[in-house]
Amino acid sequence: VGEAVDHRLSQRPYLFSSWSQTERSRSETPSSRSCLKLRFINSPPSPIFMGAKIETKDGSPVAIELVDTATNARVVSGPLSSSRVEIVPLKAHFTEESWTVDEFKRYIEKQRKGRPPLLTGDVTVTLENGVGVIAGDVSFSDNSSWTWSRMFRLGARLTGGEAVEARSEAFRCKD
Repeated sequence: VGEAVDHRLSQRPYLFSSWSQTERSRSETPSSRSCLKLRFINSPPSPIFMGAKIETKDGSPVAIELVDTATNARVVSGPLSSSRVEIVPLKAHFTEESWTVDEFKRYIEKQRKGRPPLLTGDVTVTLENGVGVIAGDVSFSDNSSWTWSRMFRLGARLTGGEAVEARSEAFRCKD
């Protein structure tokens, strides 16, 4: 079956190239799949409280930046510097230094059965000059005591997927 699929795709190179590029981007490591990455500038303190606005210890918003992986410099111009970023809850035991898109997705923490989404509020951030902040009433709808590590992380990914995702420091979420 695999040979038949490969043969058909080779007869339609326009299909093959887009398919292989998609598959390749899901399996490549951050260093090989993009020259850009998202990075948390700061993280929530531990603990935070269920239903409370996610912010840093001093009350400022949690911030994310888009950086060039070669220079570590913030990307302040171009179309990606004003991209939309999705904020997701991650499992705290996500500690790998390098990951694929699929590995990142596997570490997204899902809500418990019968519960509302784990992260509530406006979980989309728009970058401005390469920086975005988690504003508004973004909060956790559940505590972290039911998870294996008893902690969460925040994750950030470009909605277009053209940069390596970010991961915050781990933190507890209490009732």
